[in-house]
Formats: sequence, structure tokens, C-alpha cells
Amino acid sequence: MHRGKLVILLMVAVGCLLGGIAVAFHHWVARRAIAWWGRDDVALITEAPRVDALRLAPAMATIDGETVVISGERYRIVERKDVTAVEGINHLRNSLLVDAHFNWDQPPAASARPAWAFAFEFIDGSKRLVVAFGHDNHVGRSDSDQILTITPVATGWSEFFAEQFPK
Repeated sequence: MHRGKLVILLMVAVGCLLGGIAVAFHHWVARRAIAWWGRDDVALITEAPRVDALRLAPAMATIDGETVVISGERYRIVERKDVTAVEGINHLRNSLLVDAHFNWDQPPAASARPAWAFAFEFIDGSKRLVVAFGHDNHVGRSDSDQILTITPVATGWSEFFAEQFPK
């Protein structure tokens, strides 16, 4: 075999090996988050063609308007903003799938009822997922009563919402 062909073959083999290692690494750092969200929610988080930022308030029984249910409680959508093309949104989408951004060893108490302040709504046609964030470092979702605690490392969400909804 010619030396040039051997070099090319070796480069392709090394590229395939490194590609496999990269895929395995990304799966390893996200395996718990992917399992928690589920396949359909992961697809919406990463690929939804529209993402809205929502400012939430507790829903009163007499107030009309758009509402969302998070962890079994109804919240009124006070303000909605399309953030699909906003700088940094792709980083926030991906950060929802990183195990290190959640405190897996210390889940919220079963009696804990976070006050949801902001949310992302991932929209793909009729498919929708609302991911809510509370001031108490919790994250919840519209399709489940499950709640996770956000680690102190994951501060980008609060900064992003502060930029989108200045007081």
C-alpha cells in the first residue's frame, strides 16, 4: 500500500474514533437531564422553531387571559416575547440538557411549591413545552409535576430574563 493511502486511511480512522468519543462524552454529561426531560421534550428544547420568554404571575380565579399550568398550579402570562433569534438562546437551550446544571442529589422537598416567575415556551406547531424558573432556583415544566433545583453555576437564566423583561 502506498504511504499516502495509509496516511489518509489513518486520518479517517482517527476522525471516526474522535467523533465516537465526542458523542459518548456528550451523552455522558447529559444522560440524567435527557432522561428527566424525555425524548419529545429534548427534541422541542433543542429544535423548536420558536421560543418565547414568558413573565408569569399567579392566576386569580376572576382574571381572564392566557394561562399556563406548572406543577399543578395555574399562572397568568403577564408578558410574552419571541426570543428565537436573541443572542444566547441556543446556549440556554443546550444548558437545559447538562447534568451539572441541576442538583440531582438534593431534590426539592415534596411539599415545596416554588413561585414561578419566568418561563420559556418551546413551540413547534401544535407541540408546546413550557419550562418555568422560580426565584428560588427551581425549574419546572408544563407536562409534569416534577421539579428540579438549579445549581449556582447555572445563573444564565436569571440574567437572560432580566434582559428580556427589564423592570
